[in-house]
Amino acid sequence: MLPSGKLIRLYEANATGLLDDGLLDDVGWRLWERLGDVVRVTNGRVRCPSCGTEFQVRSPGRSPDDVVPCPGCDWTVTDRAWHKSWEHRDLNGSCPEFQPYVDKWPSATSVRDRMLLIDTVVHALHVASRDDAPGNFAARNFLEGSRPKIVALLEELAYGPGSQVADGARARWQDAQQQYRSNQVRREPRP
Repeated sequence: MLPSGKLIRLYEANATGLLDDGLLDDVGWRLWERLGDVVRVTNGRVRCPSCGTEFQVRSPGRSPDDVVPCPGCDWTVTDRAWHKSWEHRDLNGSCPEFQPYVDKWPSATSVRDRMLLIDTVVHALHVASRDDAPGNFAARNFLEGSRPKIVALLEELAYGPGSQVADGARARWQDAQQQYRSNQVRREPRP
């Protein structure tokens, strides 16, 4: 899990223009490792602990107790044993930005590109956290804390204290909500 304090320090440093390369790399690589695990688990794949080969464990029609051999060595696993290895570790979930981050992070070289990749994931998680629908809460896959604490953190990172951009976004959002409500009232059938 990524300690929330590291992410906060990264955003604060970025806001001041004094971004610490070491902190950026620490957050970025931790995020890459965790999201790589999330993507693998969500897609029913495992990385062999013996040889490092990644392969499919979960597949339709396969019994949870069927032995699945690693294509790179003699290590084997069952779907049931694989599931127990990550159960209760918040490794199953999705966000449209997870896979692109995992693919792009290792080759991102500039500070700007690396920060943009992290910010894209954080933004996607912020947008998803505002959905009150039950089900997967993708931010729990890499941020420490309860749902309310994670949502508050994402709000703070997105809007920061005194953010004029945030004030403008809030005003536009409130105007859009008011317009929607006004249109809904006009459309209601009359008794």
